[in-house]
Amino acid sequence: MRFLRRLAGAVAFVFHTLYRASLIRGTARLPRRRIAWTYLKLKAKHFLIKLIPGLRFRRERLFGDEVATFDYFMLVCMYETVFVQQDYFFRTESKQPFILDCGSNIGLSVLYFKKLFPESRVIAFEPDPVTFALLEKNVAAQGLRDVQLHNRAVFSTTGPVDFYYDPAEPGSVCMSLRGELMPAKRTVEAVTLSSFIDGEVDFLKLDVEGAEMAVLREAAQSGKLRHIREMAVEYHHHMAPTDDRFSEFLRLLEENGYGYVLQDAPERPFAREKFEPILVYAYRKPD
Repeated sequence: MRFLRRLAGAVAFVFHTLYRASLIRGTARLPRRRIAWTYLKLKAKHFLIKLIPGLRFRRERLFGDEVATFDYFMLVCMYETVFVQQDYFFRTESKQPFILDCGSNIGLSVLYFKKLFPESRVIAFEPDPVTFALLEKNVAAQGLRDVQLHNRAVFSTTGPVDFYYDPAEPGSVCMSLRGELMPAKRTVEAVTLSSFIDGEVDFLKLDVEGAEMAVLREAAQSGKLRHIREMAVEYHHHMAPTDDRFSEFLRLLEENGYGYVLQDAPERPFAREKFEPILVYAYRKPD
């Protein structure tokens, strides 16, 4: 019976992987076939890790570039978000777009932006010092140019702030300036988004685990928010279970001249006060 359950799980794993691969949309610089074959390789290795206790992969080659990771499953999940789903895809007529990447983790989003736009200028932020060290290593190993890295949290104020993390899960995507999800706390330095906007920003990626409203409100108050052409923001709904303020976030976008589309896949049946990350793609409307 156990063998049959494992066999059924393996079959489901394979079909789910092939289905996800079939949905991939490519670009001129990132062809669909290349993304798909890399995805299949990652999923195959992840399957081996599940089959063989103690097997570990700490680095992987993506599109010819070496990427180090704390956890292979986390790498696969981030690859799905960045390259398979392409949550941060945008179009621009600029050959050298200016991109702000807030919440870079180990750098897959930076790699994606540089593959999509090789001549782009990217400023990336990662507050956790352990994760930032791996981000620096990956950017150096990939030989990426015109990339500035800042070991800082993006927030509404500058200076020291409390940062929550889990020592048992380095590189966790749930690390935050809010203490709802992580057990340990350290102090990190914070900067404001507006201080890095000195002209037109082609794209903003904002994944700051619950601080997104504070970050964008500060940018709006400084008059810099309207300099951003497009953005992908992960809104963390119900990080605090009774915190229902999504309308305030959308109103902030509307009042500053942005249209938006939303993407989410909530689990059924619905549950009250359930944590729900919502991807918001916003674009500046013509005046």
